[in-house]
Amino acid sequence: MSTGRLLPVAVLVGAALLALPGCAAGGSELDDTSWELESYGPPGELIPAIEGTDVTLVFNSFEEKVRGFGGFSCFFGPYEMKGDSLTIGAVQCTESGVREEAVLEQERAYLAALVEAESYEVKGDELTIDCGNITLVYQRAGELGS
Repeated sequence: MSTGRLLPVAVLVGAALLALPGCAAGGSELDDTSWELESYGPPGELIPAIEGTDVTLVFNSFEEKVRGFGGFSCFFGPYEMKGDSLTIGAVQCTESGVREEAVLEQERAYLAALVEAESYEVKGDELTIDCGNITLVYQRAGELGS
């Protein structure tokens, strides 16, 4: 094989890899991960998530969307990360049949905080999202595709 043909092929492969979301340099440690809410509330005054509500947050780097379950509804919306900065856009929800008031209140507080996300920090299997006046603390639930 001629070396003259290798260079154009290498350039095309490199360009294709850079065009894939989440595959280019600068990917985040949150890409394609799943988390379960452990606690939330004002910094220093966190309360545990209601047992059995399984409030989740999943980062899908290919679609650049978050999705999850708020305890009452499934939700999804766009996200963007730059360094330790995190922005989550308006989320859309689909309802389920749960009508327990405490669960509804928790979900309202959770979703309101989520769209105010400012920054995040991962330490081991714990994710902390700073949402201004509210902090969300999660435990790693897994990774997409594994």
